[in-house]
Amino acid sequence: MARVEKNSGFTLDELEKEIVGPMRALVAIGVSEPVSVFNLCVVPEGPFTKDRRPRSFAVDPHDGEEPEDPAPPMHAPLPLSPSLDDMPSFIPAWLKLARRCSVPLDAVEPRRRSGALQLQLLDVVNAAETLHRALHEDPTEHPFAESVRKALKGAGGFNGAQCRDVRDAVKVFMGTTLEKRLLALAEELGPEVCQWLFTGTVRPWAYVTARIRNILSHGLTVPDGIHEDPGALAGALYLTEAVITLRLLTEAGLPSGTALTAQLDRHPGMRSLANQSIANWPALAHRINPNQWPEPQPEPSE
Repeated sequence: MARVEKNSGFTLDELEKEIVGPMRALVAIGVSEPVSVFNLCVVPEGPFTKDRRPRSFAVDPHDGEEPEDPAPPMHAPLPLSPSLDDMPSFIPAWLKLARRCSVPLDAVEPRRRSGALQLQLLDVVNAAETLHRALHEDPTEHPFAESVRKALKGAGGFNGAQCRDVRDAVKVFMGTTLEKRLLALAEELGPEVCQWLFTGTVRPWAYVTARIRNILSHGLTVPDGIHEDPGALAGALYLTEAVITLRLLTEAGLPSGTALTAQLDRHPGMRSLANQSIANWPALAHRINPNQWPEPQPEPSE
């Protein structure tokens, strides 16, 4: 049970945004199931009952029948939860992080989602980009882009507006691309987690996932048809969800590296992702750009 007190100015909408939503999402992530009932109770100031005990009001009471055979209680700690000793520091950090990263958290909270696979992928990858921007400051100076602008200005034949357009294009091309953002989020989990989750294919995963998002976002026409590949779409969606989830948890204080892989080994959903066979990232990357990505060699048979 968590107790939160505030003397004034705390509306139910604020409770949902700052307390209930983040905690419900954390529980849903822990049990890998949608959580719709949080059993929130509000105790307003007065009126008091005769025995001077304040009345509480249930905000989201259960409106259905309880299952006939309730699931057995979980005695072991949830795979993606901090230890009891870490809870006092983890929960405040999680609530603070949720205020900064509400879009990424909403994108990965387990729930029954609808919509085309492409739309779900767009939402999740955009949320990953949002998360990276929230956790990392973009550079304010771009020396190389400025050098290009000055060179064009000195060479003649370009007016000021054209020089600035080229400079801005160079800033985008040389700056933090979506591929770099996805790769950074994954690698910040530690090399042990990257190896466990991606089995050495984190770079082609970031490349392919960014490519698919950009195609879908900008309506590009490409001959490889990668944005219509069901395996690539599903694999990119679920792995990106996993990276966002793990980065949120580790940012709030869940251990990373080897300690995290031990927890992931106890998580059936994460284990299935690590062993997924629906998307061959090196092969997909080679299909997109064979000049950049060599054709993967088949594993030798035993």
